[in-house]
Amino acid sequence: MSQRILGIDIGTYSVKVLLLERRVQELQVLQFIEEILPHTTRQNHEELVGQALVKIFTDRDLHADVVCMGVPGHLTSARVINLPITNTKKIAEVLEFQLEEFVPFPVEEIFFDYHMLSQKDNESQVLCVYLQESSLAKYLDQAVEAGVDAKYLGADIIDLVGLSQLSMMPHEGYYAILDAGHTKTNLLIMEGRELRYARTIGVGGYHFTRAIQRSFNLNYEKAEALKLSRGRLFIQQDNSDQISRLLDKIAGELVTAIKQTLMGVRQQYGPIDIKAFYCCGQSSKLLGFNDYFSFHLKANFFDLDCLTYVQHHFDEPEEQNKAVAQVLASAVRPIYSNRLPKINFRKGPYSYKQDIQVITNELKSVIGLFVLLVFLGTGYYFYADYHYEQKSTALREQVNSVISKEFPELKSGSRRRNASISRYQKELKSVMKKLTEQTALVSDQHQVLGLIDTISNSLPKKAEVNFEVQEFHFAGNQIRLQATTNDTLNVEKIVASLKGAEIFDRVEATDAKLKPGSDRWGFEIKVSLKE
Repeated sequence: MSQRILGIDIGTYSVKVLLLERRVQELQVLQFIEEILPHTTRQNHEELVGQALVKIFTDRDLHADVVCMGVPGHLTSARVINLPITNTKKIAEVLEFQLEEFVPFPVEEIFFDYHMLSQKDNESQVLCVYLQESSLAKYLDQAVEAGVDAKYLGADIIDLVGLSQLSMMPHEGYYAILDAGHTKTNLLIMEGRELRYARTIGVGGYHFTRAIQRSFNLNYEKAEALKLSRGRLFIQQDNSDQISRLLDKIAGELVTAIKQTLMGVRQQYGPIDIKAFYCCGQSSKLLGFNDYFSFHLKANFFDLDCLTYVQHHFDEPEEQNKAVAQVLASAVRPIYSNRLPKINFRKGPYSYKQDIQVITNELKSVIGLFVLLVFLGTGYYFYADYHYEQKSTALREQVNSVISKEFPELKSGSRRRNASISRYQKELKSVMKKLTEQTALVSDQHQVLGLIDTISNSLPKKAEVNFEVQEFHFAGNQIRLQATTNDTLNVEKIVASLKGAEIFDRVEATDAKLKPGSDRWGFEIKVSLKE
């Protein structure tokens, strides 16, 4: 049985949609669509996203079991907060007041969710992701109007953690995932497959293009084309041209921001060594990107290969790796939900309605079943009560009939008659008690006699052995015989014969001892009955 998952990446350059099919032991990309957003319009971003979603979902079969979407990173902020408490309920209450000192607008206007990074002693380390509630509502409304109802609405920077489940990354030690996007760069610090730090840096490919645009007084499209055709980052500026020097200035700002982020990480975790950066995002396609940042940050930079363990239809997966990384990370979220941070803004007033509808329908079904059971139980009770009342009435009439025959001189309803009935009932109970005791006694006697008969039939013939039983004891499932014989060999014959009986479990005999002043040997045999 397969599951279809739809991942949606809302970027400032484009909107990407990826349809993923999850099978028993494999993942397959069924469709990948990218809609470029216009950059020469005065419409705001959420309106452009809504229009792009309408274009993507019109006349396309993109039905899915689960839809996952991430809030754009330029709208969200992530902060690691240390709290002197470990109680989960109290953490949720305290976080709102802790965020008040970090946000530049009233805390009532923000919407947040958090992920527990670690807990030890009496301290909790929490990663909190927050944004303005008005922005969240706008993007959610645009998506719903386009026919998209996402069950998971997280932050794109946090969804990137899902790539650690798909790519060849270290299972131990610290490393970083760097997503160089259009207007921002997402940076994750990972320890194995656990998230430790997250930050969105406001520098991306757009800023490289703007630097060229301003310097050469070009429109955006020509500056973008010039960046892609002639742009390159050089380690040494001696080899660079004017365009590369412009790019170097923006790249230097990004290097500085990454160094500041690493300083913040080391303040939290001590002098850790981050030796590897795994890069994705369209802006990381810039020529010389890995070499430039590797040189300035003294770390290894690699291209993140997220399609190796996913079946796909791409002709050049190396080119698509950087483009699909973010949307693929969003799509795999339901698959690895137990291993990934549970940041989901679909809660409170923005709860996923279909979940509520499912729960409501299930509650209605349970309530209906409960009412039916109560109705059937009540009906059965009244039926049984009526039925037994009829039997009781008939039984009383039979008793009255018997008493009338036994005591014809008593009138119906008289005191003497009622007293006679009570006396008759007491005598009847007494007789029944005696019958029960006698029946139990007869049953026990029958059992003992049956055992004696079985033992007698199991013993050798009188002509073969000479012995005399002096005592017979029977208690529980144990039988004990005390006897005498004129020859100790007879004891072995008796034991062997009793072992042949099917109802006996174990037969043991004590050593025969010569009785004083006699030529007979005394011995004891213990027999256990089978259950």
